[in-house]
Amino acid sequence: MKLLFVYPTLQASPRIWEYFDVDGILVSADVLVDDGAGVKELLGFDGFVLADSGGYRLLSRKRVLNVDEVLTAQLKAKADVNVTLDYPLSLRPNRQEFEVKAKKSIENVGIWLDAFGPDKVMPVLHARTKRQLRLVKEWLVERYGNVFSHIGLGSLAELSRYDPISMIKLASYARKFFNNVKLHAFGCGNSSAVILALIGFDSVDMASHIHDARYGMVRHPQNLSMAVIAERRVSRPTIKLDELFSLCSCPACQSRDVEIAKWGRRGLILRAVHNAWWLKKMLKEKILTPRWRKYWEKAMKNS
Repeated sequence: MKLLFVYPTLQASPRIWEYFDVDGILVSADVLVDDGAGVKELLGFDGFVLADSGGYRLLSRKRVLNVDEVLTAQLKAKADVNVTLDYPLSLRPNRQEFEVKAKKSIENVGIWLDAFGPDKVMPVLHARTKRQLRLVKEWLVERYGNVFSHIGLGSLAELSRYDPISMIKLASYARKFFNNVKLHAFGCGNSSAVILALIGFDSVDMASHIHDARYGMVRHPQNLSMAVIAERRVSRPTIKLDELFSLCSCPACQSRDVEIAKWGRRGLILRAVHNAWWLKKMLKEKILTPRWRKYWEKAMKNS
């Protein structure tokens, strides 16, 4: 399973691939639209690049890019695979919302097919239930046929936060349902990504290594929980600098740079590198935290 690290080019973020080998990265069109350059040349990265449309990010920031802007940015980016512009669902969409947004997302796919061809396009399908998943696949195939090498699922991340067992069941169904394509899940980080690896998904992207680092947190090498290392008044578990260095063999900890425990850009980058290294280790070795192992066992028992 490929782990793609999200790289937000406009924010303080480490170039993870400069610290250790990565499967690939995801960049977003709402960032690329301002850069106007080939993304691999811009970042000094020659691995796999997935160019997202930025649909979810734009929705959360109440910003709107039209189809032409997204498409222009992706054409300039010259990524390996390009994600179609989609319209995410609310957590519990009614029938009208589901049909309008799903069909609007599928309508955009044709524009991407004309621009890139089927092997370089990843349609995004949104569904909260098995029935909705069957419908969106039916609408996609009716319109374009079975021509796609990649399919992305855009609703699993939200389910993983609010109803992990339903997420596991829907993801398991999706893997069997889309048995001849490379299946990607958007925004599923930490243990939910490990679950998807166990199910047999082909790739996942995540930005949790950066998000947690911004809050002064690192993954504890022993219990795999998030622990605060930067000085901060919180009730969360903490970890001392010497303890972290003695337990961890990631590039950030092996450098023994004390800035990892401090606020500022350098500290943020070091914490993000540490977190990313552990995410890769958890995914490749399929290590589940105790909480998510319970979700997994319960979902499999009731499936």
